Amino acid sequence: MNCRLAIQILTALLLLWPPGALQAQTADEVKDLRKQIQELEQALASLEQKVDAMEKGQASPSPVAVTNPLGQRETTRRDAETVARVDNVPIDPSRKGYILIPGTASSFRIGGYAKMDAIVDPRLAGNPDQFTTSSIPVNVPSGANTSSFNLHGRQTRFNVDFRRPSGNVPVRMFVEADFFGSNGPTAFRMRHAYGQARNLLAGWTWSTLVDPDAFPDTLDNMSPNGASKTRQPQVRYTVPMSGGHSLALAVEKPNAEIDIPGVSNVNPFPDAIVRYRHEGQWGHLQLGGVFRQIGGASQSLNANLSVFGSGAMLTGGIKVLERDFLVFDASYGHGMAHYIDVVSGLGLDAAVNATRTGLEALPAFGSTGGYQHRWSRTLRSTATYGFVRVTNTPPQDGGVFHQGHYASGNIIWRPSRTGEVGFEYLFGEHVRKDGASARASRLQFSLKYDLIY
Repeated sequence: MNCRLAIQILTALLLLWPPGALQAQTADEVKDLRKQIQELEQALASLEQKVDAMEKGQASPSPVAVTNPLGQRETTRRDAETVARVDNVPIDPSRKGYILIPGTASSFRIGGYAKMDAIVDPRLAGNPDQFTTSSIPVNVPSGANTSSFNLHGRQTRFNVDFRRPSGNVPVRMFVEADFFGSNGPTAFRMRHAYGQARNLLAGWTWSTLVDPDAFPDTLDNMSPNGASKTRQPQVRYTVPMSGGHSLALAVEKPNAEIDIPGVSNVNPFPDAIVRYRHEGQWGHLQLGGVFRQIGGASQSLNANLSVFGSGAMLTGGIKVLERDFLVFDASYGHGMAHYIDVVSGLGLDAAVNATRTGLEALPAFGSTGGYQHRWSRTLRSTATYGFVRVTNTPPQDGGVFHQGHYASGNIIWRPSRTGEVGFEYLFGEHVRKDGASARASRLQFSLKYDLIY
């Protein structure tokens, strides 16, 4: 028998008590007794609400989840949900869609979406599945520069989010995959596979330098020029501080990118990253630095080459008025091309120096800005611009990447809670070291269905 039932029975007995017995009591005593019963009922109702909230994992949210409005910013890719937050606090305190595992304090949620992209290129634009300005072909004969059409579902994602919110050490394990594998349009690719116990993270996820809360809301899978979406294995510890401040320290897998004939990449030490972040009701700011050793082994010289690299990245987002958001990032460093998406993988971390006696860490600069405006409850748009530049050395070939421009604009309509439709225009320019350049544009139509929204 629970407490509420006992109080209800007591109240009924009081009301049904024989009149003679009630007359034996003074009017004040009866009034006091009824008042005590009413107070007990109110206290019990409050206690039951708290118990229900704890059972459903709806305890009062941490200030970190409340004070960051960009955590609830609507985006097509929903990357904010994949981020390892301080103390594993979910960006949605209601924890909608989580299923309790019987006999445990743990729960899980299956998420993701199905997305179809229809792409029209008026002229050759390089990568057919995502708009990469560094892949725009240069010096293409006019007769070969034809239009093309593409249709794919490679952005479709699946994820599973496990959480143990109770106890002194909240634990989260997150796994996500899409179809952007290297072996074709139907090849699975692991995007995330990490675990975090309170604030100690281990696994494969966003680099500590990366800020998914500052990603512009674009339909295209590739990030704009200058942005970073690097994901790699790491061990990270985050130190939460009062007032929405935090400090993170990490060691991450090194991936030296050198494109020099006869020289193979060598990774003598892990990349070391430190990051400071501040969140408030106005938005957030994040500043990170990376320190790395870039190495190469030359068989012809029978020697190991090495050069120190470092860089910094400033990112953030600001809530404008009640509906709009401004997001931005800027990065600069010597030997940090690996951390700038559009030039990552091109071997531009380091090159032979001007005297041809060793390696030089190449200076790289990237910046991106995006503004999201909500026209109505179901209609929104984002305009984005990005720029990236790598300073080349004299010995490098004239056909290597030098700089690129990117611009996009879209309109996205969510007619229901289960899906959205969007249209996007993209423009890019690819400039090589020898000054040759090419421009391309793309029209993209997307249809997406969310498993959980």
